Amino acid sequence: MMINSKSNFISIFNTFYSIFYFIAIFEIIVSLLLMCSLMLYVKRIMQFNQRYGRFAFALGIVFIIANVLAGGLNFYLGTGGWQPIQDLKSRSPVLWDMIFIPFYIITEFAPSVVFAVVMDKYGEEQMRHLRGGAEDNEIDGVNEE
Repeated sequence: MMINSKSNFISIFNTFYSIFYFIAIFEIIVSLLLMCSLMLYVKRIMQFNQRYGRFAFALGIVFIIANVLAGGLNFYLGTGGWQPIQDLKSRSPVLWDMIFIPFYIITEFAPSVVFAVVMDKYGEEQMRHLRGGAEDNEIDGVNEE
């Protein structure tokens, strides 16, 4: 049984395009869900603890931006943008690095760092609550206003 390698390559390449579309749709749906969660839950968190609520709001914004950018890139790749990117990488690797390293930092590294900071602040808030501290006019984690 002989396999036609050219037709297999085209089939695999078309599969990549459909995968990029699927990932783009997934990223956009996730960012929309994050926006809904941000509007519904962060407001409620801020009622109980303004400091942690501000950090959670910042985390939500960073994740929404990262998902929209990643979804946009995947949509571009799904519409045929794969080949121009490969051409750019082979012609000018330095330019390719100058474009995609910051993109990677925005979509992957920044959300991880912000998540770590928010979890650190959450730990601080939990320790303050366990110590029974009434700092910043808080009693049992509820703001007096």
